[in-house]
Amino acid sequence: MAQTDFDILVAGGGVAGLTAARLLVGDGWRVALAGQPRPAAWEGISPRVVEGLRRAGCAAAEAACATVVPRSAAWNGERHAANVECLVERATFDAALWQDAAAAGATLIDGRVTAVERDGTGWRLSVGDRVLRGGFLVEARGRKAPKAGPHRWNGPHTVALAQAFDGRPPARAESGVASCPDGWIWFAVLPDGRRLVQVFADAADVPAREGLAAFHAERMTQAPDVLAWLDGARPVGEVTARDATPLITAEADAPGALRIGDAAFGIDPLSGHGTYEAIGGALIARPVIATLLDAAADSAAALQFHRERVVDAFHRHALAGRAFYAQETRWTARPFWRDRAGWDPAALPAPPPAPPRAEVVVRPVIEGNRVVARRVVVTPQHRRGILSIDDVPLAPLLDVLAGDATPTVAAARLDRSPAQVAKATAWLVRQGLLPIPAAAV
Repeated sequence: MAQTDFDILVAGGGVAGLTAARLLVGDGWRVALAGQPRPAAWEGISPRVVEGLRRAGCAAAEAACATVVPRSAAWNGERHAANVECLVERATFDAALWQDAAAAGATLIDGRVTAVERDGTGWRLSVGDRVLRGGFLVEARGRKAPKAGPHRWNGPHTVALAQAFDGRPPARAESGVASCPDGWIWFAVLPDGRRLVQVFADAADVPAREGLAAFHAERMTQAPDVLAWLDGARPVGEVTARDATPLITAEADAPGALRIGDAAFGIDPLSGHGTYEAIGGALIARPVIATLLDAAADSAAALQFHRERVVDAFHRHALAGRAFYAQETRWTARPFWRDRAGWDPAALPAPPPAPPRAEVVVRPVIEGNRVVARRVVVTPQHRRGILSIDDVPLAPLLDVLAGDATPTVAAARLDRSPAQVAKATAWLVRQGLLPIPAAAV
């Protein structure tokens, strides 16, 4: 590799990019990130995000997720409690992630990335008149990232329109979703009286910029629950618009680069967990990049692992979103609901088909901080494979037991406790890979 200023360049300052920078610099890589804060807004994130931030060592960002509120749903003519979520102000949340990455030792450049170009065997990233050079590129500019190939695959085109409001402090802070004839709405009521209403509509229905405020107001009238939650609050600032279409890049990652977050795939907000997937993508990128840079022999396995993970997550969320849309049965003939409940993601990239029965195959897996090819057990429910149960490697356990070794002997050969081996053996029996013990028949 040619002499470079940094080992890794990260293009994009959102959740995925900043989390990846924090993780990678913690592994000893010289990391530089360039990006700008995302537009001001509030977001609802699941408790799983907080756990992901904890795993990534993002203490400041974790602390920014302190406002936990009940979440409800007004859907298909019924209103019910759903779960809870954390309300975060995007600017505060991103600033906390920035703090976490900087504290870990990453070089952070606040500015718009104007060019990303090949530089010999590495990359050159331009931010205004400043040029950064690095050996590896993490593309994390979200939906604004250049296409990886000739096109992207996507579902129905959806736009999210957000409007902030000021009102009196509520009896309780809360958030929720509500369906309406031509879309759906997410709202949040904060303890100090601020409110946010985000309308999701088909892109074909959304007017030009000058008509957004009137369009947003009209859509709110379609959802009486939302008007009740507003409680007379007044709009503040302009309506902002962003793309909310589910999409996935059409091509695998280029040599020397990895796409994460919405630069790799974006999910319909109704299926939830967009922020969680951004953090999860950064966590997965860590061993993938370490393998690509330090273990060339396993590069193919690392790229296969990453691509399969992207495709699997996209497909899973696409199916979940379609199922949520199908639960609203009052407006099935209207274009918004018809197109989303009837969208078939099978035409898009899909993960390998599930096997009809459990079997042992070779698949890429994470071991430590590397991706390697290992023998795993795949089942109809676990098509990406299970490497171990309770730290007992399954394929080697099958090998030992196939030689008529007793569970006690297997425990000694695998350097595991009899209780661990018993748990793994019981799982293999349930999958049909081992006979039912005679004493259990």
